[in-house]
Amino acid sequence: MRIIQEAKEDWLYMKLHMFNQGAISAKYVKDDMIFDLRDNGIMVLKFEDSEEYFKLFGFDKYQATNLSRIFSYYGGMEWFDSYTAAEDWGEGYLYNYFNDENKEIFEEIKQYMSPELDLEDNNELVQFCRFMAETFHNRIDIIVGDYTGEMDNAIEATMKNAIRADLCDIFRGDGIYQAGDSCFYKYYTTVDTLIKIYDRFDDKTSDIYEILKKLGEDKGVEGNEYNDWYEYNYQDNFDNDSFNRTVTWNLEKIKDELLESDRFKDIEEYKKVRETLEKYKYEYNVWYDLPKDKNTMFKITGVEPETNEVVFVYKKKMTQDFKDGRLSLERFNLFLYHPELF
Repeated sequence: MRIIQEAKEDWLYMKLHMFNQGAISAKYVKDDMIFDLRDNGIMVLKFEDSEEYFKLFGFDKYQATNLSRIFSYYGGMEWFDSYTAAEDWGEGYLYNYFNDENKEIFEEIKQYMSPELDLEDNNELVQFCRFMAETFHNRIDIIVGDYTGEMDNAIEATMKNAIRADLCDIFRGDGIYQAGDSCFYKYYTTVDTLIKIYDRFDDKTSDIYEILKKLGEDKGVEGNEYNDWYEYNYQDNFDNDSFNRTVTWNLEKIKDELLESDRFKDIEEYKKVRETLEKYKYEYNVWYDLPKDKNTMFKITGVEPETNEVVFVYKKKMTQDFKDGRLSLERFNLFLYHPELF
């Protein structure tokens, strides 16, 4: 009987009661989570890291780790990838982020390169954006890269705010309060409050983390809901000014290339070659059979502005024998219908 009594007195629950009654001092109330216990019963609890905090809610290891990465000093999650950003450019979506100044510059470039297109028409906007990506890929890649970074930052800031709002002070109603700005790290409570939580779950044997885990799981928080970032209003955190500075710089450089450089051998001829390929219904980077040789495939990768040659790759089917080709439009037509000559 004495052994059982000594065991019970060693339970943290019993030590909290003994502290309240003045039977023991704070130094005898020990738990890994107790950072500080004052004589008046005010207690500071400390979590090892945010992942430990998130596990209170029953999140699995994967969910808790991912949430903690969002708040890591060493870099967070990758929310928005460059492939999606490039697709957004190709669909004309980035044009919606342009300020009025950049829309005017874009219109100037369009008037020089494809005056027949109307940027107010979505299909023609898409056509011109894809043309720009193919013709000035280095500059457009920089714009798309900056858009990727700004989107990533906006989504991360939005998710941080949402998670903080949901979870940072979720135990306030239970008498556990965030200590200053130490979200997911340090919290104030009292000995009386902890005793009430133990009694609520009829638990006298758990340590503080275990009893807080019961409290956290009782909140019914779903970890998966933070995977659906697109359901949050992240646009408010998108740094449009920063993005448009990048756009301005690169669109101006494109204008310089058009007006001042010798990159284009003959811009009118360049446009003619591209327009002819469009009439053929051949899309870039898509494999097609040769019209007169179904055993040979080809794909057009671009038009070289310095020479106005069609750049393409071709190979026999069922082989990996890729060959590069560069031909004038006239000779490319000959290749399509008389490949035996090449």
